[in-house]
Amino acid sequence: MRVPLKFQAIVQRIIEGSQGKLKFGAVKKGALRFNKTNYKDKELDIFNILSRAQCEILVVLPPKEQESASSKFLTYGVKDITTFGDYKLVFAGCGNAGHHFELKTEDHIKQDILSKTIETNPILISLAKFQAVSLELNHPLLPIEVKKPNIYPPKRNLSLSLENVGSIIADLSLTLLNGETVYLSLKNIEGSTFSNNGIGKAFRMENNFIVPQQSSVDGIFYAFGIDKQKISNGCNAYQQKRYYAKEVNLFPQINPEQVLTYLRSGFGYGYWYIREQRKSEYQIIDLTTLSKLTEYVPNVGVTQISYPYYHTEKEKSKQCSVDMAINIHETNPTKIRAEIRNTKGYVIPTEFKLLKK
Repeated sequence: MRVPLKFQAIVQRIIEGSQGKLKFGAVKKGALRFNKTNYKDKELDIFNILSRAQCEILVVLPPKEQESASSKFLTYGVKDITTFGDYKLVFAGCGNAGHHFELKTEDHIKQDILSKTIETNPILISLAKFQAVSLELNHPLLPIEVKKPNIYPPKRNLSLSLENVGSIIADLSLTLLNGETVYLSLKNIEGSTFSNNGIGKAFRMENNFIVPQQSSVDGIFYAFGIDKQKISNGCNAYQQKRYYAKEVNLFPQINPEQVLTYLRSGFGYGYWYIREQRKSEYQIIDLTTLSKLTEYVPNVGVTQISYPYYHTEKEKSKQCSVDMAINIHETNPTKIRAEIRNTKGYVIPTEFKLLKK
């Protein structure tokens, strides 16, 4: 499909931002439509693609909603920060499943509030069991409004101080009849990330080599017992396609107290963590207060650190992984992983992601 002249610049940047995984489809209902180049590709990270394309997300519309340009896929309203032009974009078959889940959940709660059928909503039923909300008419804890506070929540930094982050990280907020606000962090059945933190200045490029440098996040590496030089060595071999043996440290030297605080700061508090387990069934974790957070993350143990390596094109990794567990004295402790890597298609590490395994 030939790209209209006035759209060529932004279309080209989006295709480049996707590293060729997207192709232009058509202009339909006022929106630029893109398709996956290879239908076998898994879901693409639309947020990262648009960030690389220098587009700011203004709104994300569910299918079939007024102003939406698709009856099946999300419509992204974006601003081109190079020209300040506004565009509608539709990515056929390659949206973010987690974002679909958030929008679907918001719509269901909104409809149940409007139709006064909240007693049938599975998430509200689950929250009511924890007395976070009430399903009774005119009760002070009755939900009367649902909102999406942040279209694109900002990255946070791990810290040795613990903060109320409910309004920052919430996927949805509920306004109750008594005026209180309840913040919800939603994860679909495949969602696992609970903290995505920037470490952008921990490494730099020098003569086409990735080298470690002093930065404000070095305390995180020291606390977890992570060797930045070993990350550099493995990443350089990865980008040069040069053999470098995989190294796994089974006995990392950590600072237990600091690791525990950093991990708690990754969760933060001031919200309810809601994760889909199966249809209409949800895991609910109360992280509304500092005491609830410390109760949920009472201790931590680090089991191993795996560094980047390159063996063959089919056996390689640019990621450093730290495997941990919380509630280590229980029969089935909760497994946690930290992933240090670049998720924007490059090799130099820029993110420290925490997720539940």
